[in-house]
Amino acid sequence: AVPELVCPITQQLFEDPVLLVEDGYTYERSAVTAWLEQNDTSPMSGAPLATKMLAPNMLVRQQADAARREELPSDIVRTNEVTSLGGANQNVPDHSTLSTGLHVGDVGVLLSWRARNDVLANRWPNNAPPTEWYGVHFDSSAPRRVTEIDLG
Repeated sequence: AVPELVCPITQQLFEDPVLLVEDGYTYERSAVTAWLEQNDTSPMSGAPLATKMLAPNMLVRQQADAARREELPSDIVRTNEVTSLGGANQNVPDHSTLSTGLHVGDVGVLLSWRARNDVLANRWPNNAPPTEWYGVHFDSSAPRRVTEIDLG
C-alpha cells in the first residue's frame, strides 16, 4: 500500500481516516480515538495536545478506497462528523489556542475544507502550516484568527 494511505498506528490501509487537527496527522479513527482516550499527546510526535479534535479526511478516504481496488468490507463504519474528544485538560474551551498560536476552530474549518476539495488540497499542502497556505490570512491576536481567504 502507498505509505500515505496507511495509518501510522495500525499500519493498515485507511478505512475511516481522520485528521487530528492539532498535530496535522491523519490516523484511523478507531485507533486514534483509543490512543486519545489514554493519552494527552500526539501519537506521532509525542507533543502535548491542548485539544483532541478529529475531522474526517475525505481526500485520504477516497484515495484509500481507490487503492483498495475491491469492494469495501460490509462492516466498515464511517462518519463525516467532526469529533471533539475534549482537551488534555477537560477545561480547555473549543476556542482554545493550538500550540501554533492559531485558533483551533478556524484551523479545523480550514482542514475540513481542504479534505473535501482537491484544489485546496493542492494549494494547502499537508507539510506546511496554515500560516503558509496560499490565500489564507491571519490577524496578530491571541489566538490568531483567520481574517481573509483569497482563493482567486
